[in-house]
Amino acid sequence: MRFVRIFVGALIGLAVMEVFAQNEPQAAARLPSATPATTNLFTTNSVQSTNLFAITNGTPRSVGLMESIRLALTNNFDVRIEGFNPQLAREDIEAAKGAYDPVISAGGDRTHAKDARGVYADEDSVRVGLNGSLPTGTAYNLGLNAAEFLTTTNSAGFSRRSTGKATVASVTQPLLRNFWMNPTRYNIAISRKQLKVSELAFRFRVLQIVSSVEQAYFEWIAARENVKVQEEAVSLARVAANEASQKSTIGVLTPLDQQKFESQAATSEAALLTARRNLREAEITLVNLITTQYESWKGMALEPADALPTQPREFDMQTSWTQAFAHRPDLHELIVNLEKLGLTEKLNYNQIFPTLNLTGAYGYDASGGSYGRSFGQLGDMNRPFWSLGIDASIPIGNRTARANLRATRLEKDQANERLKQARQTIMTQVENAIADARTAWERIAQTQKAREYAAAALAAEQTRFSAGAVKSFDVLQAQRDLTAARSDEIRTLVDYNKAVTVLLEREGTLLDERGLTVNIQ
Repeated sequence: MRFVRIFVGALIGLAVMEVFAQNEPQAAARLPSATPATTNLFTTNSVQSTNLFAITNGTPRSVGLMESIRLALTNNFDVRIEGFNPQLAREDIEAAKGAYDPVISAGGDRTHAKDARGVYADEDSVRVGLNGSLPTGTAYNLGLNAAEFLTTTNSAGFSRRSTGKATVASVTQPLLRNFWMNPTRYNIAISRKQLKVSELAFRFRVLQIVSSVEQAYFEWIAARENVKVQEEAVSLARVAANEASQKSTIGVLTPLDQQKFESQAATSEAALLTARRNLREAEITLVNLITTQYESWKGMALEPADALPTQPREFDMQTSWTQAFAHRPDLHELIVNLEKLGLTEKLNYNQIFPTLNLTGAYGYDASGGSYGRSFGQLGDMNRPFWSLGIDASIPIGNRTARANLRATRLEKDQANERLKQARQTIMTQVENAIADARTAWERIAQTQKAREYAAAALAAEQTRFSAGAVKSFDVLQAQRDLTAARSDEIRTLVDYNKAVTVLLEREGTLLDERGLTVNIQ
């Protein structure tokens, strides 16, 4: 009885622990919430995390580039949504590990039968067990079975007999198929690889969002500067139109020339309206990237705290390629996917082998006139038994397993080609980004000169026009040239800074360049 009590007590204890474990509250970090684990993913040495935009509508607010990036990393919908995937992947790992959780089983039944002689036979049986599997592929079973037989005759005679059997351990160990890779180990390994994939995908999405914020910020600055350019153009055109109107009144200028100046002023005012509309669109684009509560931004007056930087950079193609191969998350994602196919190949290769299992059992038997006597014998453990054997099965042809293996190897070859293609694509992307940045940098000085020359030309044309030496067309054309030159200078500065951002994104070094660190919870 001592053995039985210990065994049954242990099983009941395990069952109670399992019930409590199922009802235990989960750690908050494991559960998605209104503020997912992506909230505190980024640290930087230069910017403090603050709620920068908790202000009322209509209040002017100066916004810096790093502030915009921080807000995007906290509030951008894509970042928040992508941030759940690593958490989901961790839950998949736990689910796969659940295949190793032991299973408690228990049952009992009564059987009643009457034979042709009128003899009644009753059998009562109970059973309890614990079974599961180990990472080695070993399947195990611990169990206790007991039965009591009662036979009754017509003359009210009866006989009682009880038997019991306690299996201390029953195991089955694969020796060929499912030995070095079985479905459970495969699922766990694949889930761990998928966690890496989800983390790399998250990092890549963050990289893209930071790049998008920077480019949107530069476009926002450019749009504001272009509004100023168009306002100056309107001012010039309106002054010239007023002067032309006065000259037309005294007969120095023809009505047709005066109308040309008025037309130029109207055209400039229309261009100003378009520039203001473009500014609003640029601001909307930036705000959409850095907030999850867009409606609270209506009517807010925003101003950029940073100007367009004009810092030269050294470009080296080979260095940029090396950086991209080392840091691009999407490239490493392909590498991990190739590793996943390697695990699939290992599993499918193991499945082409025959099944050869080693089996064994050890336990104790008992018998007596009642349950009590049988359980007493089990507790004494004086009737041990054991068994050892081999089970084998050989599938003829085994075409499914062999076809799966061939298909996996083809998929690996295909994935290798994708990886090579991705490396080459990254090289061309980096090369194009460097060329764009170099060209934009060289154009900065030229557009500055063009703007200076256009301003000087307009001043000269205005002087000559006042003296009657040139026609109105020349002055109007000089005004248009100056406006275009100013816009080109702004556009070149924006193109250069955007090209640098794109290069850093394609190298995969943008986050490091900005002092940002991804901490996946």
